[in-house]
Amino acid sequence: MIVAPVRSSVAFAQGRLDAKFHCSPGVQANEHMVLLKAAGTRFSRVAGEGALGSVSPTTRTKRVYAAPGEEALPYLRPYDVFDYLPQAADMLSVAGSNGLDRLTPKPGTILQTCSGRNLGPLVYADSFISRFVVSDDMLRLNIDDEADRLYALTFLSTPTGQALLTRSKTGNVIDHLSADDLAAIEVPFFDRKLTTSIVSKMRKAVTLRESARLRLDALVTEFAQQLPQPSRDRPMREGWTQRASSLGVRLDAAFHDPLVRAIRNAFQSDGVKVGDVAETFIPGRYKRYYVESAYGRPIVSGRQLLQAKPVNLRYIASRSFDFSVYELSDGMIAFGAEGAPRNELPSPRSLRAIGRPGLPTIT
Repeated sequence: MIVAPVRSSVAFAQGRLDAKFHCSPGVQANEHMVLLKAAGTRFSRVAGEGALGSVSPTTRTKRVYAAPGEEALPYLRPYDVFDYLPQAADMLSVAGSNGLDRLTPKPGTILQTCSGRNLGPLVYADSFISRFVVSDDMLRLNIDDEADRLYALTFLSTPTGQALLTRSKTGNVIDHLSADDLAAIEVPFFDRKLTTSIVSKMRKAVTLRESARLRLDALVTEFAQQLPQPSRDRPMREGWTQRASSLGVRLDAAFHDPLVRAIRNAFQSDGVKVGDVAETFIPGRYKRYYVESAYGRPIVSGRQLLQAKPVNLRYIASRSFDFSVYELSDGMIAFGAEGAPRNELPSPRSLRAIGRPGLPTIT
């Protein structure tokens, strides 16, 4: 049961007496802001006249995908930007697309999701993200002053900031957040010492992440150049011939792809099987009992493994299973075994999270 105090003046001013409305995170967060204002705390709007910055409106842009060999720019979808090391979802044609410069964020831009189930989370664009064209389904918040920018980023990333952001969401089927909704958020500024400390820590965080991304990307590129680089003799659409006797127990085309076979043959001479140097396992199935965050452990699956800060975490009760069997720990490599292929990511720290079933783990 959720219990929250409500001042009578607020209840009558809103014209609502239902508990569901007044106990919602957005209304509770707004009530906290009202009390801070009454106590004399200084506030600044996120965007608008006399505000911290401006919000660039988003307009739909026709995406033209690049053909092989054509000049192209890497493209990220809204949920791609949350990955620790984002990889291009597609390549967009430079000649066939208009307004790609407008969709390429400059370092320091705050990218805010504005629709769908991932509504709310935001990302700070660094020099790595600025290599990509980012979907027009993200609002762009531009704040010139670095200290104000980092402070606003910190506040909007808090549970209070997220609750205020999603308080005015609209949409009958898909939730939406407008540029005006983001601009209307008011950021509280406390004493200078606290503000300076917050800005300093956030600056260190975004700088470390930026340098780590650039270094990791350089190392991956360098390593990839040392690997076999076979190419296709003919386009995939022409198919290939496979002897029935060579199918074995695998009937899926991807396993018998000539390009995959060429890579496999190249590794046979000096390669080592993963099973020879590591233990691999897939946790078994279990029945899930979801609970609020205060009563359970976070459970990660699929794409959440790739995210610096997992989005839309759900929490599972201890009666579901023995946590020690499914817990991720430092140095583990976990990746999805079902659905679309994704990049693997070593666990950078003890996540204190639970991997879902069907999630192969290498130790």
